[in-house]
Parts: sequence; structure tokens; C-alpha cells
Amino acid sequence: MKFAILIAGIAFFLMPSLNAKAGSGSILVADTQNGGILQYSQSGIQSTYVAVGGNFFGMTFDSTGNLFAASESGFVAKYTPNRTRTVFASGLGLALGLVFDANGNLFVAYNTSQTTGGIYKITPFGTRTTFDSGLITAVGLAYKSGILFVADAGAGIIYKYNAAGVRTVFATDLSPNSLAFDANGNLFVTDESGSILKFDSNGNRTTFASGLPASGVVGLAFDDQGNLYVAVTGNILKFRPDGSEFIFASGPQHPGGILFLPGPPVLNIGPLSSNSIQISWSSISPNYVLQTSSDLTTNNWNNAGLPITTAQGTNFSVVVPASAGNSFFRLEQ
Repeated sequence: MKFAILIAGIAFFLMPSLNAKAGSGSILVADTQNGGILQYSQSGIQSTYVAVGGNFFGMTFDSTGNLFAASESGFVAKYTPNRTRTVFASGLGLALGLVFDANGNLFVAYNTSQTTGGIYKITPFGTRTTFDSGLITAVGLAYKSGILFVADAGAGIIYKYNAAGVRTVFATDLSPNSLAFDANGNLFVTDESGSILKFDSNGNRTTFASGLPASGVVGLAFDDQGNLYVAVTGNILKFRPDGSEFIFASGPQHPGGILFLPGPPVLNIGPLSSNSIQISWSSISPNYVLQTSSDLTTNNWNNAGLPITTAQGTNFSVVVPASAGNSFFRLEQ
């Protein structure tokens, strides 16, 4: 697919971005035993994303591509897209699940003892409040359409909270761990019995998979094709939408959360004057370079200029002079 804009009779085409080493097919898995975060390509090749981080469990991305990771040592680390690390919050007890709401607030599942857990809410400015302190063992979190879902493994319950923070019971009689929604709004839950449970929007429960390692089924993540990836002891499993299962890659012996890296950004184009245009894209992926070509039949692409961060810091942009003939643009890592 390509998109064009005409300036002074000259056509500029935006081509699909090239998805390379950190595209939507790359998977991150927390290695709680060794303290780092592993990265897997879509072909299952393992590399190190973060060498030593701090016994991470839950992970999530914010809207600008920063990675947040909850440590069992009681803090949340923040990694920018170029992997610069800062401590976003500390003094959290045993921090496990993480999720953002639509307003950029970060929810953290915390536990101060084996029978005392709760949820912190941290604003984008870092202000922390206690959202709920009445749980036993708070583990996985998920957010959907204004509703926060929380797995309380100690109570054997999945709770849900509305926008006002009112708690109700969504499901009982299970040993929930991680939570994840598919594209159709079904909630998937890893259970310490070695099962993956599926709940529709009405709370009806079915067993999606069983016979997995007991107490060893941890992270859940869906790709854009509806395939479910599951971190279990020693392996990463892949389930197709029809339920068929195979081993995607060998994984850590003590995995934590699993999630996909953000996909390639979308190019935006706009005229600056009669003889120049500005092409911009989200700063979620700072390692992309804009390339241009005048003839797709030759596959001859050249860098169009170094990215310049806008004043807001949320986009990269390149100013390109108009030239005779058609111009094609794409991003490459």
C-alpha cells in the first residue's frame, strides 16, 4: 500500500515501513532468575534486551514506547526506546503486574506480605496513590474499555474495577496469574493448575489449553494475527487461533511477563512550502532512518536526511526539498 501527496504537481509516495529487529514480531520475556529481559525474533532467535535489570515480572509499554518493568525487589524501572534506564517508582513491596489506562496512569500490583496485597495508581507525573489495599496476592493486571481487571491469586478471584474504582467480582474458583485480552475482547488467564482459561465479555468460562506445567504458566501476549504466546517454564509456547500449539522457542527457566515490542511507526507527510515537505513519525522507534527513491524498479534507496526531534519530543521529522518526478519514502532500521 502507498499514499501520495501532490505538491506543485509532483507526487510524493509513502511506502510501508520496513519491520526489522525491533518490529511488531519481536517478543520480550522477563527472566526472573537472571534478572534481565530477553528478546526473541519472530524466528525464535534469542538475544539480550536488558542484561541485568532486577528480577522483573510484569512489563508494559506506554503510548510513546517507553518500557516499564516491575521488579520483585519493589520498584518499577523505565527504559526509553534507546534503553536508557531510570527508576520510575520505588518502595512498592513485591511489585508484579503492570498496566496503563487510557489516561496514562500506571497501575501496579503490589504485595507487602503473603496475605496482603493491593494496587497502586501512579500518574504520568509520578504521583502515587493506593487504588486498593484489600487484596491477598495481587498478580496480573489488564485494562479494557475503562475497566481494570486484577488477578488475586491468594483469593482465587479475578476482580474488575470501574472508572470510579468500585470493585466487583468477575470470576471465582481459579488460581489466576497473568491476564491478557484478545482482539475480540475475550479475557485469557493463566491458571496455576497448568491451564489457560478463556472468558467472554459476559464472564462465561472455557478452558483454552490444559496440561501445561503447574505453577509454571506465567506471561501471555497476543500478536496482531491472533496468535497467543505463553511463557512457561523453559519454553515459549505459541497457540494459533484454532488452539493448535507448538514450541516457539526455548525460554528462561523462571519466566515473568511477555509482550511485543511496538511495531514500526506510521509516516505522516505535509507541505511546508511550494518546494519542500516535512515527513514525520512517532518517536516510539528512534532507530528508524527515512529513505527515499525515485524509481521502485531499481530498489535503489538512499537516506533522506537525519531525523530531527520536534520541540514536543514526540515525533521525528525530516524536511525534504521537492524535486522533479515522483519520490517514494520509507523507514528502515
